[in-house]
Amino acid sequence: QTLCSSDLAGHPPRGGGAMRASSTQDVLAVLRMTGVTLLAWMMVGWTPDRLLPGFDAVLLFFPWLEEVQRNLGQSGAWGVMSFRPLGGAAFAATTGFPWLMQLPLALGVPAWVTVNLAVLVPQVLVGFFAWKVWTHAPCLTPEQSVPTHATPPPWFQQVACAVFFGFMPLVGWRMAHGHLNLLPALPATLAVVHVYLVGARRVTAVAGFLTV
Repeated sequence: QTLCSSDLAGHPPRGGGAMRASSTQDVLAVLRMTGVTLLAWMMVGWTPDRLLPGFDAVLLFFPWLEEVQRNLGQSGAWGVMSFRPLGGAAFAATTGFPWLMQLPLALGVPAWVTVNLAVLVPQVLVGFFAWKVWTHAPCLTPEQSVPTHATPPPWFQQVACAVFFGFMPLVGWRMAHGHLNLLPALPATLAVVHVYLVGARRVTAVAGFLTV
């Protein structure tokens, strides 16, 4: 028995039609949040042809991914990832190789686009799962599960989450400064909280895919 075995209004678990409608809403939410995130970066001077993060990303991740891509082009394999920042330890052996970076490179995506995706994708995921947790948080207090006041429309909630959670300093600032080691845990934590609130059987197909 989960904390939220029924929806916010106290009805039994939803049927297939309602779940499909929720999945459609999730797709629209991801598209809105992606647009808001890109627009926000452009408002502070970023353009799609520029490297989004700086500092450590320029010194570490970007040269490393360029070497990986060069090895792929020469040998058709990942090759020897021997990049050593500032003459120190081998980078790949020290940090590992996140799949979010492996997949675009394997598909031929340029290294600078891959680095940008490593910032943008987690931002969108943090905003998305923050919105999902926000909408299901009343399940923790069943006696207050039916709102007594007007709630903002879903699109407004999604935009707010994309801005306030996707650009909170831990995500929008630290990751843009190249601290991509924050990548694995932040979206995953919110995703697990969301699954815990609604129950695994009631997670939409879109939310389940993004969780995995």
